[in-house]
Amino acid sequence: MDIINQLIQLDVKLFLYLNGQGTEMWDGFWNFVTHRYTWFPVYFLLLYLVYRLSSWKGLIYYVIVISLLILFVDQTTYYWFKAVFQRPRPSHNADIADLIRITGSPGGRWGFISAHASNTFAIAVFLGYQFKKVFRYSAIILTLWALFISYSRIYVGVHYPADLIFGALWGASVAYVFLWILNITKLNDKLDLSRIDRDLL
Repeated sequence: MDIINQLIQLDVKLFLYLNGQGTEMWDGFWNFVTHRYTWFPVYFLLLYLVYRLSSWKGLIYYVIVISLLILFVDQTTYYWFKAVFQRPRPSHNADIADLIRITGSPGGRWGFISAHASNTFAIAVFLGYQFKKVFRYSAIILTLWALFISYSRIYVGVHYPADLIFGALWGASVAYVFLWILNITKLNDKLDLSRIDRDLL
């Protein structure tokens, strides 16, 4: 237990340091980054690329699979982690209330693990795998995007680093399991974009 407590204290100290780097000049930017609706245009762009690289039928397959992926990740993030561990968010931790910057909504009470990190890393891993044969750096770009969004949760004061690390690991793990299932059942053939002529872009 001593090691666990030390890790928790380290997590809190790291959060306080990173959160403390924020300034009013950047608050609006990071509030924009962290808002769930901000990235809808990116999601539509990714689906548009799927459509251009395949067909309406391919797009429908992607929408179904990604919807199932996010539904599973989102629900398990709450019921398997938040509701079980019940670790308060830093924005709900009275012991550090005077030491943190909360730039927007404090969020729900429980923070472990981060749904933002879980969902974005699930999407990044899944689509990074699907696009990698067409766009070489897609996995890197999507991973950086997921890290960017995850960091915003520290900036706005609603998640500890551990919430994000384990959230990212969970989302990525679920995405890999989905990919494994799709590959062994050959369903991933319906999602294969590698044989499409790049001139379609």
